[in-house]
Amino acid sequence: MEMVCLLIDLTGSDLATTWEEKIAATDIPFKVSFAATPDDAISLINTSMVAPLCVIARDMSPELKTILQAYQAAFGPMSDFQIIVNSDPSPQFMAAVFEFAVEQFVAEDSWLGDLAALARSVQEKLDDQESAEYKTMKLVMSVRSSDANQITEAKAALGDLASYDFRAAYASGKASEASGNYDEAIENYRNATGMNKLFRPVSTSLGEACLITGKVEEAIAIFQK
Repeated sequence: MEMVCLLIDLTGSDLATTWEEKIAATDIPFKVSFAATPDDAISLINTSMVAPLCVIARDMSPELKTILQAYQAAFGPMSDFQIIVNSDPSPQFMAAVFEFAVEQFVAEDSWLGDLAALARSVQEKLDDQESAEYKTMKLVMSVRSSDANQITEAKAALGDLASYDFRAAYASGKASEASGNYDEAIENYRNATGMNKLFRPVSTSLGEACLITGKVEEAIAIFQK
């Protein structure tokens, strides 16, 4: 699966006709793909390995939510790999994207340089096989492959990372689900929730796993909260 840097513009600017020229003059160590619509973005997320994700957006629109949900489902809560271009985000906007583990906003007049810096950082982390990002992404991709041996190897490579990194704990929970071990998934989701209570997808996953294993009262409590 090819690794790409995905650039998405939800503002209706002229970027659709100028992005290739802008990118050509910038040092980005990945192939850059551009999406002008949510459907194009989701298609690329589902068919490529998107490491750096850059979205130009004015607010938390349904389109942006759909894209972030797709990215999170495909690659997990990789906060270090995502940026939103918005010079003056509202507190509500920042809180809304934080639920999808997006923490970085950059200004509109410097976004290209910031994207290049992000991409170089991503490459450095993924080149380091001992980094938390490499191990977590490898586990996420093993789950996407549905290869039981790859999942087992990638989980073993995590070591104790899932005990102190909520991204790894969440990914480990998804791997446990893929292996049919929902009790282990619940343990990982509980760990992830303890480390990051604001990352809503892990609470949802925890509630769903509780339902599957018959822990109905706990699931109801989680969903009510």
